[in-house]
Amino acid sequence: MWADEVDHLLVLVNGGDPELLQPLFDHAADAKEHGGLTVWYEPNRVGHGEALKFLLEQCSDEEVVLVEDDAYVRFPGRVNAAFTWRQPVPGVVLGSPRGGYSAELGVAATERWGPSVGPDTSSGHGLWPCFLFADRADLLAVAHLFPAQTWRAGTTVPGLDYVCPSEMHTDTFSAAAFVLRDTRPVVPVPQYKEIEQKLRVVENRAPWFHAGGLSNLDPVRGVVGNLNRGIAGTNDGLDWASRVWWWRRCLDTAGPDLDDLKDGYRATLDSLVAEAGIASQVEEWDAVYPACITWDDNYEGRTE
Repeated sequence: MWADEVDHLLVLVNGGDPELLQPLFDHAADAKEHGGLTVWYEPNRVGHGEALKFLLEQCSDEEVVLVEDDAYVRFPGRVNAAFTWRQPVPGVVLGSPRGGYSAELGVAATERWGPSVGPDTSSGHGLWPCFLFADRADLLAVAHLFPAQTWRAGTTVPGLDYVCPSEMHTDTFSAAAFVLRDTRPVVPVPQYKEIEQKLRVVENRAPWFHAGGLSNLDPVRGVVGNLNRGIAGTNDGLDWASRVWWWRRCLDTAGPDLDDLKDGYRATLDSLVAEAGIASQVEEWDAVYPACITWDDNYEGRTE
């Protein structure tokens, strides 16, 4: 969908069974010969912030786009267009607003920079590290702030210049976003991750979207995350139903290398749906997501 719009694609496979992942590594080795794909494997899973820092350190290009593993580009030309939009303004950052910090930090950020509302109703002074376009040098300068942080009482949050009166927290990339907002022009772009955005993804012909949470299903540990049972009829239930829909689709479109695992995955999903009471909410996504899929799943033999 966008292979010819970037010079290099750098991927970190962050944890997992190396034997099960071998087909992926074989595919990456073949694809590398046709240009631009490099894959690394980290057997001991590291945090999201550390993974981002590693990839930026391996990259030699001046401009980068960060994309998470649960994000999809729907139309060709849109990634290239975003890079083009950056050109008139040196150092501009394109990113989707988010929260991802203690409430007191949000109040201080609004006092410093004013309200932050994106074009898709997303809000907050943090930035999602997904569909984020920036200069590599600018991101490397704040890479030490990529991981989730705990700010002790009396410490100053960089960029925000706020002295914490008590212990506070920032999620992945949030602290880095504060420094970027303080030193670079930040232009909000939509990424269609929140529930109300996903429900409009077809209507708005979104160029891309962020499905959410596809790394949370583990073949050994089952569902990992903060899922609370009994969430039927809530936005949390609809969010988990969205993830279930994509997990099922991943199984339906996976090649034969996963045949031995599929039954276990499906049993885990069925148990999750039953315990959370979200079967009808999973079905609701049947009316939205099929039309979102604009790409070809048949990658067999593809070399371009």
